[in-house]
Amino acid sequence: MPVDLVFYWLLPAVPALLNLAVAWIVEWAWLRRRAKPWEAAHAARVGGIGIFLLAAWSGHASRQFSVDFRWASQFPVQLSDLLLVAGVIGVLYALQRRVLARRVPQGMEAYPLAGMSLQVLLVYACIWVLYLFLYESYFRGYLLQAALPSQPLHLVILYNTALYALVHINKNVQQILAAIPFGLLLCAVTLWTGHLWFAWVSHLWLALGFELPLLAKKNRSSVVNSTL
Repeated sequence: MPVDLVFYWLLPAVPALLNLAVAWIVEWAWLRRRAKPWEAAHAARVGGIGIFLLAAWSGHASRQFSVDFRWASQFPVQLSDLLLVAGVIGVLYALQRRVLARRVPQGMEAYPLAGMSLQVLLVYACIWVLYLFLYESYFRGYLLQAALPSQPLHLVILYNTALYALVHINKNVQQILAAIPFGLLLCAVTLWTGHLWFAWVSHLWLALGFELPLLAKKNRSSVVNSTL
């Protein structure tokens, strides 16, 4: 396979792979220091914000690898888009309540020990908001709509979904498998609406809908005050 073809497919994936590597290293380092799981994940997201901002700056500064992703195309948002997002959020909210009523999601068993205050929860949530905005701007903005303009759409969607599942490899099997249908859904709706807001808001609601109720829960026996 020609070197140019390898770079053509590999180069767009570099920010995602770097984000995965940084998350793996940061979480491992923090957990080794006996940090709480949510603190390690929070630190990894801060590192991810730096990775995606650096990637955006590098792509903008380099004429060779610049892409034509026009933010102006993301506005205005249509009423049908808002109704679609509202509908999906409603479904996710119902599913989250059912799951949390039965059990704590896999890998989040320690989260109810956090007992976070409202102020700490707000900081935690703001980091999530910024991280997922950059994350979805990369996956459903740049990677889906601009990085591979000459390739058939079905290949671009498969490439996007496969990479999206791959970057969950440092999580549990449940999240890796769930990333495939969820990634396909986000790609499909993003292409249908022409906007990435659906992907960002839906992903944000999915993440915070599980984490915030668990982190705010007060453990009856002992409450561990968490600091960021």
